Amino acid sequence: MLDAAIQNSANDTGAEAARLLLAAKNPTCLASALQGTNSSAAVKVAQALGNSGGKKAVEFLLPLVAQAKGDPALRKQAVRSLAQTPDGAAALLGLARDAKLADELKFIASSELNSVRWPKLKAEAAKILPLPPGRDAAPLPPVTELLKRKGDAAIGEKSKRARIVESQSEAGEQVKLEDGKTQERWA
Repeated sequence: MLDAAIQNSANDTGAEAARLLLAAKNPTCLASALQGTNSSAAVKVAQALGNSGGKKAVEFLLPLVAQAKGDPALRKQAVRSLAQTPDGAAALLGLARDAKLADELKFIASSELNSVRWPKLKAEAAKILPLPPGRDAAPLPPVTELLKRKGDAAIGEKSKRARIVESQSEAGEQVKLEDGKTQERWA
């Protein structure tokens, strides 16, 4: 069952396998997988637990967030997974409120919690973990909203070409960028 959760961590099969493991009378295999040496498998188990939506998943994921010396990828996935349930989101907000959330997890927690679907938790997240300010000191929208936006292909292409021209030049040589400006490049 654990293998099914790992191999299908991003889909319904993995979530169902995680639900079955959480419902088992002896879910020690989940704890050992999360604390084991295979960090890739641990990240996938944490993802499957988050996708399961189970309340019991919080007791497995919350300690991962609190570990100061845990695998960074696993801790970030635990934050993402906790934010998928009301109990997990509330637990994350509790850590942030008590100043027990590590600095390296605050940005991802802020991003995830400010885009949850529960209005009360979302409002509390905006107070405790506000999104970083964007241009003109306006708060940066959640990543999910940024991904929906359309960019200007012409501006992107111009920026890309300027970086390519700059990276292909020799050290110490004048580089003319597409916008007409010149820049001296040093290695």
